[in-house]
Amino acid sequence: AALPATVQRAGKNRYSSEIRAQGSVHSWLAHSRPRLRRKRPKPMILLHVLMVSFLLLDYIVVSVEGLETQSTCEAVRQGTSGRITCHYSEDIRQTYRDFSVRWYGYHDDKSVAVVMCSWLSVQDVTCVAEPGYTYGEVSNMFVVSIRNVTNQHLGRYACQGVQFVADKIIPCFLNASEELVPPSEIHQINSTYESTTISWRDNNTRNNGTTYQVRYKQLWSDEYTSADGVQSSFTNFTIFGLVPGSDYNVSVRVLRADGESSDWSTGTVARTKRLPECTANRTLPEQPYHDASPFFVGMASALLPVTSFLVILYFHFREKRRRAGEGRFQRRSVVQHDEEESASFVE
Repeated sequence: AALPATVQRAGKNRYSSEIRAQGSVHSWLAHSRPRLRRKRPKPMILLHVLMVSFLLLDYIVVSVEGLETQSTCEAVRQGTSGRITCHYSEDIRQTYRDFSVRWYGYHDDKSVAVVMCSWLSVQDVTCVAEPGYTYGEVSNMFVVSIRNVTNQHLGRYACQGVQFVADKIIPCFLNASEELVPPSEIHQINSTYESTTISWRDNNTRNNGTTYQVRYKQLWSDEYTSADGVQSSFTNFTIFGLVPGSDYNVSVRVLRADGESSDWSTGTVARTKRLPECTANRTLPEQPYHDASPFFVGMASALLPVTSFLVILYFHFREKRRRAGEGRFQRRSVVQHDEEESASFVE
């Protein structure tokens, strides 16, 4: 379309060019567009763009790698307290991620958030717990406690959260532990001079994670010696370092990983083999045995008459000397008496 000879903007004329009558609308618009001044970007805008890019990159990396979490549950007896522990691959206090602990029971498609936590601000985390559940402080670990465990609390638990990958969430099962019963049918199946092997029967239906403790003592002793850590896959044990030919009292009990233990079983007597008498405590080589009793009997029989004769001869000579002494004493007395009488006569 044709335009007037001259088109000018009202007010001040900001354009130096004129649109002639033969000009087009496109040319008129091109010449009538104001020229904008280029502005330099502000530093704060660049900083915001950098932070958003970093957060977006962090979100992409976390989404690809995924956060890991592992749950551990302790087997407990019904009517006592239980605990579920969440182990995170990061410190939740530093990342401010919302998280929860969910109970699945024995189902895979239904779950209930027994504890749910969200960050209202950097320093304020709010948690909501179902009745009967309590929780501790938040870090790379998070502990949820159950005051009184019942059948309604048993089953599978999982610690979940924002940007947690499903295949890297390891759940745990809270099972009610039954009261441990001591082993029975303890008996000796083998023995040597310095060892004995005993066997027993475990009367507990669930023995996963359990071990046995064996104790033994000599019958005359009051002090037991214990052997710990006997694996649950074995129901027999060999005791070494015993005294040959001795009787021992042996008993067994069950130990569980959570620290629970059964009572000691009824003791049974295990006996080690006795050493043969011909080899017991012998240090010298074996020598042929000679019985010397006939020789000594013959010697005594032969010497008895000789000894009797010598004894008789000794007493005979002793009596003879005694009589000879008495005769000399009498003669000396007679001579002395005669001399005294002669002297008195001379006077």
